[in-house]
Amino acid sequence: MSWITIKTVLGWVINTSTMTIHLPEHCVERLAEILASIPATQKRLSLKKWHKVLGELRSMSLALPGARNMFSLMQQALSTSKRTRIALTKGVHQALKDFTWMHKDIVSHPTRIAEMIPLLASALGYHDMIGLTFFFLLRPGEYTHSPSDSIPFEFRDVQLFQGQQWLNLITAPDAEILMAKFSSRTFRDQKNGVKGEVVGLGHSGDPYLSPTKILACRIIHLRNNKPVPTTPLCTYFYSNWL
Repeated sequence: MSWITIKTVLGWVINTSTMTIHLPEHCVERLAEILASIPATQKRLSLKKWHKVLGELRSMSLALPGARNMFSLMQQALSTSKRTRIALTKGVHQALKDFTWMHKDIVSHPTRIAEMIPLLASALGYHDMIGLTFFFLLRPGEYTHSPSDSIPFEFRDVQLFQGQQWLNLITAPDAEILMAKFSSRTFRDQKNGVKGEVVGLGHSGDPYLSPTKILACRIIHLRNNKPVPTTPLCTYFYSNWL
C-alpha cells in the first residue's frame, strides 16, 4: 500500500511530502488569461470586470505570499471610479505587472505551507536577527543594537539586487524585494575599527536560511512602519507600535 502525498483540496494542490501548496494548472492558466486581457496601454476598464478581476486575484493570492500587499492601489481604483468605469493608473498597472512576474514562477516555486501562517512581529524579528547574526555578525560586526560604537545593523546599510539591478528599498514592490538574489551590507563601523567595508552574500537557495531572503523580510517589515535611515534592523513593530 502506498500513501498519496499530493491531493487537491478546496481548489488547491497540497503536497504533504514537501509541505507546499500551489494553484492547480487550470487556475495558473486562468491567471495568465486575466493578466493578458489587460494590456499595459489600457487606460480604463469596466467596473463590473474590475470587480471580477479583483475577486479572482484575491482568491489566488492565498498561496502567493508576495501578493498580500499588492491590492491597495488596485482596490483604490474603485474609489475613483466614474459610474461604470475605473481608471487604470500607473500604480494599478505596476501591481498587475508584479502578478505577471509571479505567474512565471508559480509552477517552479510552490509556496511552503508555513509561509501562509504569519508570525508575530516579535517572533519574526527574532528569526530574522538569528539568521543575520549567523551570516554577518561572525564577520566584522559585533552587536545588532547597543550603546556600543559597533552597531552595523541599520536600515540605511542594506542593499538588495536582482542581477545587476539595484532595488530601491523604499519604492520597489514587495514582490521584487522578495525575489532579490544578492544582498550586501555596508559596515559603517566595526569591532576591528575598519570603516566602510561592504560584505555581500547571494541567495543560498533555501527559502528561510538565506541572508538575502532574511534581509528582504526585514526591509519589508520596517518600511511598512515608516523607518528612518538609522532604524536598527532588529526593530519590530506590533500594531504600529514599536
